[in-house]
Amino acid sequence: MENVQNSKENFIAAPFALESLLTLARCGAKNETAYDIKSPLNLPDNPKEIESIITSMVSTLKKNKHFRFLQANRIYLNQVYSIKSDFKKITSQYHIDIQNMDFSNTSQTKDNINKWVNSQTEGKIEEIDSNVDEASKIVLVSAVYFKGHWLKMFQRDSISKRNFYTTKTKSVQAEMMEKTGMYKYCESAELEAKIVEVPFEGKEVSMVIVLPNSTDGFPFLEERIDRVFLPPKFVEERVNVFIPKFKFVTQVSNLKRTLQHMGMKKAFTNEADFNGLVAEKNVVYISDILQKIHIDICEEDNEQSSTISKRIFILDFVFTLALNSFTQSNYVVTGSLYKNLASDNNDNLLVSPLSVQIILGLAQHGANADTAEEIRNSLRLSSNIREYENVIRMLVPPVKNKKNLHLRMANKIYVQQNFSINKDFQKLAKNVYQAVAENVNFADQNKAADSINKWAKNETDNKIQHLIEAERVGTDTTMVLASALLFRSKWLKPFQRAITSKENFYKDEESAEKVDTMQKVDFFNYFESKDLKAKFLELCFESDEISMIIALPDEKTGLTSLENQIAQVFSPPEFTNERVKVAIPKFQFEYKIYLKECLQKVGIKKAFTQEADFSKISDKKGGIFIGEVVQKTYIDLSEEGVEAAATTENGETPFMRFFKFQFFLFSGSCYIE
Repeated sequence: MENVQNSKENFIAAPFALESLLTLARCGAKNETAYDIKSPLNLPDNPKEIESIITSMVSTLKKNKHFRFLQANRIYLNQVYSIKSDFKKITSQYHIDIQNMDFSNTSQTKDNINKWVNSQTEGKIEEIDSNVDEASKIVLVSAVYFKGHWLKMFQRDSISKRNFYTTKTKSVQAEMMEKTGMYKYCESAELEAKIVEVPFEGKEVSMVIVLPNSTDGFPFLEERIDRVFLPPKFVEERVNVFIPKFKFVTQVSNLKRTLQHMGMKKAFTNEADFNGLVAEKNVVYISDILQKIHIDICEEDNEQSSTISKRIFILDFVFTLALNSFTQSNYVVTGSLYKNLASDNNDNLLVSPLSVQIILGLAQHGANADTAEEIRNSLRLSSNIREYENVIRMLVPPVKNKKNLHLRMANKIYVQQNFSINKDFQKLAKNVYQAVAENVNFADQNKAADSINKWAKNETDNKIQHLIEAERVGTDTTMVLASALLFRSKWLKPFQRAITSKENFYKDEESAEKVDTMQKVDFFNYFESKDLKAKFLELCFESDEISMIIALPDEKTGLTSLENQIAQVFSPPEFTNERVKVAIPKFQFEYKIYLKECLQKVGIKKAFTQEADFSKISDKKGGIFIGEVVQKTYIDLSEEGVEAAATTENGETPFMRFFKFQFFLFSGSCYIE
């Protein structure tokens, strides 16, 4: 709409409420006036068709037990005109009231309208600005009060201050709610935008957010607004959602002018024919249309007055866009690393691709030219440095301080002592990655290794004690990238120790050993994939951002087949909530892996050679390169929950997406019935 595109303010409108009012007005119109209203709104020729839709929808919303819905739509007719009895009968079917009003007493008229709106919306909308006067003929007034609770609540302790971009270059600090969960999501190449649906309890009503791919992409969407409101091709995916808390009361301005611009002209002029509404043959027309909206987005629920449809919400563009892109790249990197590691490994494998991306992301900030490009391309990192920094800046702090979740994340870069570390790089490491860059003398092997090991031990509450061996560093070592992560969380639905028993754990089709196996019957997210010939199960932790997803082959020998289709395995399953019998082995093991060869296979080559250019880390040109990427992981899976610690000298956590334990592949070791 013209007035929407020209406005620089927030805009909210309730097309459904407006359509209901105008459809009813059309029932009172005749000849060209009726067509004048019908055509711009694309209403059916038979008013009964739209009438049944409106009646059904309003009735459903009002009777729903999951939320409170109060609609206040009324037609005011100047009291000098009588309302036709037949038209009065029609209004009840639309859940709309019609009333005569003495427009000559302007102040009393406004007061009466405001009192009615206030009472119908339980005080949420106190007054509506209007320009009624004694010449007014018909005035349409609309307000809707809706209160519902999120199906997946945002937690108060996840709220933090973030930049909210009002333009490409201007931002304000806003309180941002955060939630990671399974949502309907799609990316539209046509609209250059991402779309996510955030449902309310009961699922009959939801909020659909359309986010441009860039901070200046909103005008592009407005030019294609008809396409924006088409049903998106959603798929169920795990999404990290950030929504600003906001509350404002707004009245939709210039609705009359907007409708005239759309082609609804005669209904607002002396040429109008509303002889189906008024008893006498008089010239009456719509003088004004009023709509006021009160919306309040908060962490526990959504409280909104006037509306069913919302304008596109502009969120924290850079973060939301970048984080979604980062999620997609993490899928690719996870599959790539896993395939390369599994091909040379017949034992248990536990690795954290996300931690690899983060620590090497820090390294690429210190790299130049081909060295930086190789890291970015191989790990699918954004070429927009500022965008990637915003991802890390927002990703690292939130995962460290969550209720029911203990997560210690530590990253450190050790550089040979004769290379002074650039102050700008130290500042970047501290402010963006909450990491440290420090000089060490690798020539003194034992002392250097001891320093790194003590750091990892302290950062992981003594869980990671031997991160690197002394022989792994020496006189030719110039840089070691170290990462340590400790994660603890209890199951949302704990297993009972009393029913843990010894069961067979199959290493292959015939070989089995007795292991302690936890068991539980309850409702879980579950999915059976015919394409992958596997079952998927999600086990949630108390911190609902974290869960473990288990992919179980249908056959004991099916793990190899899953590994050959690893990209599909790491795609979000189409879960449904079902009653499932679960049996999972208790286990505890430590795992160390050197990733240099694997990373070279995925395309990172120069960073490990003397051709590397890490001149943004040290002012001294040349000579610095990564000697090795080492990751050590510890995990303890028991009845109460999971304790996992992972370290990366370029190091990691176990197949996590947004720090979720994503997949543990058991070849017949656990069963699901």
